[in-house]
Order: sequence, then C-alpha cells, then structure tokens
Amino acid sequence: MKKRALITGISGQDGSYLAEYLLSRNYEVHGCARETMNQTSTNFLNQVIYHKADITVEDVFNKVIDQVMPDEIYHLATGHEVGFTNVDFFKTQSIDVQSTLFILNAMKQKYPKTKLFYASSSRVFGQSKNYPQNEKTDFAPVSLYGISKLTSQNLIKLYREQFGLFACSGILFNHESPRRSEFFLPRKITATAARIKYGLESKLELGDISAQRDWGAAEDFVKAFWLMLQSNLAEDYVIGTGQLHSVQNILEIVFSHLQLNWSDYVVLNTQFQRPAENYKICADISKANSQLGWKPEISFKSLIIQMLEADLVKAQSALGSKK
Repeated sequence: MKKRALITGISGQDGSYLAEYLLSRNYEVHGCARETMNQTSTNFLNQVIYHKADITVEDVFNKVIDQVMPDEIYHLATGHEVGFTNVDFFKTQSIDVQSTLFILNAMKQKYPKTKLFYASSSRVFGQSKNYPQNEKTDFAPVSLYGISKLTSQNLIKLYREQFGLFACSGILFNHESPRRSEFFLPRKITATAARIKYGLESKLELGDISAQRDWGAAEDFVKAFWLMLQSNLAEDYVIGTGQLHSVQNILEIVFSHLQLNWSDYVVLNTQFQRPAENYKICADISKANSQLGWKPEISFKSLIIQMLEADLVKAQSALGSKK
C-alpha cells in the first residue's frame, strides 16, 4: 500500500522538487494550495492530487487533512522571506504559526501516528555569535520572518516532547534552483545576466557583493526532508552545505560562463543592502550527516550554472517573441 503524503506550499520550489522525489518513491502525493495549480509548470503535476484550501483557516485546512489522512505531512508553506518589502507580519504569522498549530492539534486529536516535517529557516539564528551554526546554537532572530519560524519551531518541540508526536523541524539554510523566484538574490543574478547576454537588459543592480551565505541546492535539501521522517526518532536538524560563498563568487561564475566581465554590468546600490544581516551564517551539518547519512551532492558552481542555463533558455525565448 502506498504511503500518503500531504505537502503544503507545493507550488514553491521545495514543494515541486519534494513532490517529484516522493513520486519517485511510489508515494501517493497530495498538495495543498490556495489557488488552482498551473498544470504546465512542471512535469509531475498530473500525478499529484490537489486540494484548493486556505491553510490559515482551521476548519478548511482540517477538512483537507481528514480527506487525505496522511502518513506524512511536509509543511513547507511560508510567509514573506527577509528582504521583501511591505512585509505583512500578521499574514506571515498566520501562515507560519497558526497553520503549524492547526496541524499539530489535528495530529494530537486524530492522527497521532502521522509524521510531520516543518520547514524552518536559518533566519532563526539571526545575529548569533556562534559560527558555524548547529542544532545547539542559540537562536537570535532579527526579523519578523525569523521570529515566526522560531515560534513554529518551538511549537514543534513542545508537541513532540509533551504529546509524543513525531514532529521535527529542518533548519534550512539558503537553497536555490531554476524554480526559485527572482526575488531571491542568486536567481536575480542569473536571470538578469541571461537577459544582459541577449541584450534585453543592460545592468544588474546589487547591494553588498562581499556578503556571504551558505547556498545549497533545493533538489538536495528535499531528500533530507524525507530522511528526517524515516528516522526512528523525531529530531530537529540543520540542513545546509557548510560552505560560504560571496555574492561576488556568483557574479564571477555567471559572467565567466557568459564570457563577459561582470564589472561592466554590475551597479552597486545601497538600497539593496541589509545592515541588520551583516554577519556570517553557515551550517554545521554534522548531525544530519552522521544520523541521517545526508550530505549535499550538487556543487555550488554546478547549481549556479544550472540556474543560468535555464534562464538563458527563457531569455532566448523572450528575445524571439520580440522579433
């Protein structure tokens, strides 16, 4: 009998890669989304059972859980990430905190054998003085997003310890893919550079190009999500690469691949700088490696070039449509 999985946030990059991975492992995959999915966005959609529902409304969301009766829930839906303008804190809280509580209560009351994965964020570490960060590092969020993620993470821990639920959080460091929104920096760089190559744009505006992050591949990360729910014990894990790369590193890889000089096109703009995030944040993935046998497989350079190649195809198509 197939295992049934319910994925919230299935329309995002993690949701799509996770759905594909679970389908490859013979799962019956259900996806929860507020809007009807675009049936041509990826090649797996006709194999997923969709439930149109607002996860911030408890009765509506509980009906979905009752219909699916999942063996595993992957709670990936999230509010606004740091760096977006006009952040709606109450909406972020509804998505990140209330929906988590709805799931935990449903598990406690009706589905105690269901396993839950929650997608937390490295933003919970904020300006932590410890480096690199692991599961024992003190949390010090400096954003509304990080506070919301930490609140849900604490709820997960509370229900796990007090009610014996199999609920765990993945503390996820930055992870990218060709399916990532252009609101996120690496994808902004690859997409804009591709358009520059085809003459569709002339410059790329960035903030601090010396800023460093631990960037991994979404395809790698979703395998860790699954492994966490196959473990005998529910625990929280830091998921990242353990390597720091700067924004300039991305520029060098991208423009070198395009045979262009990045300094001819990049314009520094202070409005894109984030003073509250002037710190190093890098994952210590020792626990995930030793207990789950997980480690990233896609290199940083391969990831960036993969994203760039996908954006070159889009830019070439856009150029053709203009002719």
